[in-house]
Amino acid sequence: VVAGKKYIMAPPGVKTMTGIEVAEAKIGGVDSFGMFMGPKDLGFPTDVLDENFAVQMDDAAEAGGPWGYEEALKAHQDREKAAAAAKDSEAKKGGKDKKKKKGGAAKEEDGEDLDELLGEFGVEIKDVPAAKKKGKKGKGAKEDDDDLDAALAEFAPPPRVEEKKEEPKAEPKEEKKEEPKEEPKEEPKEE
Repeated sequence: VVAGKKYIMAPPGVKTMTGIEVAEAKIGGVDSFGMFMGPKDLGFPTDVLDENFAVQMDDAAEAGGPWGYEEALKAHQDREKAAAAAKDSEAKKGGKDKKKKKGGAAKEEDGEDLDELLGEFGVEIKDVPAAKKKGKKGKGAKEDDDDLDAALAEFAPPPRVEEKKEEPKAEPKEEKKEEPKEEPKEEPKEE
C-alpha cells in the first residue's frame, strides 16, 4: 500500500468473498474502520492481479465508485506500462541505474529514498555515526581488544577446579574362621 494512492476497501459490516466479515477493530493499537481488499476478497481472478496485494485503482478514479475487475485490471496494466516507460527513459539517459553503480553511491541514494519514504509517514530519521573501518591492527586496535577481553572476563564463569577424589583404599579382609559346629549330643534314652 502506497500513501496517496487509491485502493478498493470494504467498510465495516461487509462480508468478503473469502468469508471475512469486516468490523471496526483496534489493530496494533490503531483504530481500523475497514479493510483493504485483495482480488480474492473481491472474487476477482488472480491470473494478473497479485492475490497478496490490495487492489490499487487509477489515481483519477472517483472515491466510492463502483469498481469491477475490468477497471482494476486496466489500472494495473497502465501502472506496468508507466513503470516500463520510466525504466526505458532511465536507460536512454545513460543510466542512473542503481544496480550498475559500484560502491557507496548506490547505497547512499537508497538511503535517501528510504529517508524520504519514512518521512512521508512521520518517522523521524536519526543519523547514526558510521562504524570504524576494519584494517590492520595498531595501538588503538590492541587497546580495543584489551577492553573487550576485560569485559568478557567479568562475565566468564569461574575456572573449574577439579578436586581429586580419594578412592577408598581396599581394607584387607579378615578371614572369618569358621568355628566347628557342635553336633548335638544324643542323650541316652531310657528304656
